Amino acid sequence: MPCPRCRAEIPPGADKCPVCGFVLSTPATAAPSRVACIACGELIPAGSAECPSCGAPQTRAPAPNRAASEDDAPPLLKDSSSYLVEEPVPDEAYRLFEIAQKAGKGAMVITRTFPQKVRERLGGPPFPILWLSNVGKEDTVRPKDLEKLSLAVEQFLAREKGVIFLDAIEYLVTNNNFLTVLRLVQSIRDQVAINNGVFLLSVNPSALDPHQLTLLEKEVDRVIPGSSGGSAASGR
Repeated sequence: MPCPRCRAEIPPGADKCPVCGFVLSTPATAAPSRVACIACGELIPAGSAECPSCGAPQTRAPAPNRAASEDDAPPLLKDSSSYLVEEPVPDEAYRLFEIAQKAGKGAMVITRTFPQKVRERLGGPPFPILWLSNVGKEDTVRPKDLEKLSLAVEQFLAREKGVIFLDAIEYLVTNNNFLTVLRLVQSIRDQVAINNGVFLLSVNPSALDPHQLTLLEKEVDRVIPGSSGGSAASGR
């Protein structure tokens, strides 16, 4: 055949012109007419939906996506943030607290629940528990002594920069007044903000009037609805 550029004769089978060096285009490779079955290996017509020999479908199923587990999820509780969990009993708040513990955060619990019951429920490494009670014992804070409570939180955050979990705001309100307790919440919120801590607050919405609940919600970064089907017994 003649060269398209110089018209010199190109020998059969050559891929370029021997005179000017013009490279001939390589013809496109034709698609195979037969392919191996993905199951039995038998050669079958390309594009077949299934193998005529074994009946196996020829489309590979996509690998199933692994369901993300709770531990794979990114941490919900962010540093320097406050969260209000609204639920009849603090089940969701405890769950979030446990996730933070597993992530290696330090922790302090302020509760009306007897400390031994809290430790049995949460397990894990030891962490400080402040029991709100008028019984004078070590690690007990009287519900009216909000200054001592605030100081304990401040000292903890200076050491640990961890999670403060308060699940007894209703008890504090009944022993003081709402505005006094709200100021405590504001103080803890500010302390966790400047110390890269986390404030986790659980409240039973039915224990406060709507205006009080609204004021609480304004003091946190996020309101989290808890389980509406919480058990009637809180284990306290």
